[in-house]
Amino acid sequence: MPFKTITGGIFEPGFPDIIQQMWATYLTERAGQLGDRFGCATPDEAVAHHELWAAALQSHTEQRVVAL
Repeated sequence: MPFKTITGGIFEPGFPDIIQQMWATYLTERAGQLGDRFGCATPDEAVAHHELWAAALQSHTEQRVVAL
């Protein structure tokens, strides 16, 4: 769910836009206003994501199945 930011729609997003999106998502999720929509990833989800992509890269490089 995108939130309004200071940069208009025709400009590329920069740090202020990205940090505002992150804070808006965090605060909206914390207030319980996201409903069934995806909010912020947990630290465990972030670690799992990195492990999955690292295994995918290793699998491609070595041309074999890599166990997680």
